[in-house]
Amino acid sequence: MDQSENVPSTPRERKGPTSCDGHLNSTSDSDSLSSPTRLSLSLSDGEDQLDRLQQVELARSTPMSQWKAGTVQAWLEVIMAMPMYIRACSENVKSGKVLLGLTDEDLELGLGVSSSMHRRKLRLAIEDYRDAEGGRGLSKAADMDHHWVAKAWLSDVGLPQYSQAFHNHLVDGRMLNSLTRRDLERFLNISKKCHQISLLLGIELLHMLSFDKEVRHTMHP
Repeated sequence: MDQSENVPSTPRERKGPTSCDGHLNSTSDSDSLSSPTRLSLSLSDGEDQLDRLQQVELARSTPMSQWKAGTVQAWLEVIMAMPMYIRACSENVKSGKVLLGLTDEDLELGLGVSSSMHRRKLRLAIEDYRDAEGGRGLSKAADMDHHWVAKAWLSDVGLPQYSQAFHNHLVDGRMLNSLTRRDLERFLNISKKCHQISLLLGIELLHMLSFDKEVRHTMHP
């Protein structure tokens, strides 16, 4: 008889429960959703998000000259939709006062904004905030972000096919106010004269409404 049959079996190591696909479910603390490490990371992410929202609210409610570095970065990322420039901004722009003093050259060399349309967007916004320092508030065009322009406004004008081009260049209300026929052709690749005319007439209508989005909504419910 085979002697191996008489060898007492050693107790097997107890394994964790098996999932329905046959793999072992790990029970280690490091993989547990309630582990201290994951919990602290989750809390940290939540705090960062809350802080960012608070900074955005500060950007909306206080003069630019009073902003600190965190508010500048939140404004650039959320309100201006330009997160690609945050790293350079954090290194070179430490306050709203510094931001107010930036020139077109500073935007290109200091923040690395190589796109002339993006520089225009920033420059027009900074000028608007500079004018608002006197207490009269931002222009009505500030309420028209690039999402609204690319979707709602272009649809109203009847030229939604250019939505992606406007979106790529982050064209907002302030930029609309500055666009010329040459801009439409050179930067937005709109070569058809009739389309250029339609867009410029649409911008002229916004001028007549003082770029007030609420008044426009009463015309296009």
